[in-house]
Amino acid sequence: MDLGDELTPLPARHQPELLAPVRVRPVTLAGALVAVAVVAAILVITSGGRRPIRTKIEPVGAPTAGWYGGAGPSASDEPAPPGWRQGAPGPLRSRGGHVMSWTGGELLVWGGDPDGDGAAYEPAGDRWRRIPAAPFPARVDALSTWTGFEALVWGGYQGAEPAGTGAAYDPIGDRWRMLPAAPLGAGVPVSGVWTGKEWILLEGLTAAAYSPRADRWQPIAPIPYPLTRAVGLWTGLEAIVIGADTSDSGPGVLKAAAYDPATDRWRALPTPPLAPFGTTAVWTGREVVAWDFELHAARLEPYARAWRRLPDLPLHFSDCLPRGVFAGDVVFAEHCGQAALYRPSTGTWTPLAHPRGLSAQPVWTGRDVLFWIGRFAGSADGTWLLRPPGARPRGPVPPQRG
Repeated sequence: MDLGDELTPLPARHQPELLAPVRVRPVTLAGALVAVAVVAAILVITSGGRRPIRTKIEPVGAPTAGWYGGAGPSASDEPAPPGWRQGAPGPLRSRGGHVMSWTGGELLVWGGDPDGDGAAYEPAGDRWRRIPAAPFPARVDALSTWTGFEALVWGGYQGAEPAGTGAAYDPIGDRWRMLPAAPLGAGVPVSGVWTGKEWILLEGLTAAAYSPRADRWQPIAPIPYPLTRAVGLWTGLEAIVIGADTSDSGPGVLKAAAYDPATDRWRALPTPPLAPFGTTAVWTGREVVAWDFELHAARLEPYARAWRRLPDLPLHFSDCLPRGVFAGDVVFAEHCGQAALYRPSTGTWTPLAHPRGLSAQPVWTGRDVLFWIGRFAGSADGTWLLRPPGARPRGPVPPQRG
């Protein structure tokens, strides 16, 4: 789930934060073959006849060859494309299921496999620092957000069990604190949205909001339908959530809803014309721009009666989950080690030169698109930065007390 929002662009410290990419848990060879068969079936069912589905199936969200230092080239085996530069690799090993939060001056990385420790990267000085251990064991697939003075972490898995607790990390004091119990279900929340005052989390039909200032949770109105693999966006007035509706049998249908904190009410949004289990979205300040793993795209103004289709992304199809971020004045889309820019002013996508083998969730720092992939055998890749052409830079915003 990607979160980038505004009616006017929010300051970096109020940008809703990034959720960890969907992670495929280790399975046996037999289990992997079954999973590939299931993915293939879902792709056939959900294609909706829009485009023939390719028969080549790769692990969902998997990096390209060499990304983990195996056979094949890594991103650093070739000269950096124009506009790209490498940063310090840092102390953390490559992993999946981690969370990242941009504080306005540092990128915080915590949790995930294999070891779950954490560190912070400062692009201005190109340096890393370790952060202290959290008050509980490392989580996988947790949710995270930045409040302006703390990084909040909630949920995820500890081993195979859902973890219904959370904590907050203060980078100024370099310390963690536990969060109070939340009125959520026993599962793992599927989406979170930072409103500038509260953190809204969804789990099934249940929804709750956490206020850091009051240090308490409160239940809010239930969402109209349960969603999975959802992405949440803050528009400045409403929280918009887009995900697969699993309330009916079958592969699911992509649904969208908007929540108004002022009235504690949800409203249904038009059904997005995109794939239910592989869609991401960003908020540009005027509209939602969404795209799916089949490279189809659409946009929606919050009170429009229907989505408007956009041109397909000018990239090669590969079975990866899409990732992206709103970077100043452009939408940056990353797909299986490829990249494209969408310019709202023209309504068009443009392919962008991209380091070979680089595939990760992008983060917008206010000046650069930042990728972190960690240390792994056989490569010095760890951190990449891009100054997108046409993006409007903004200076770093240091952590602030609320």
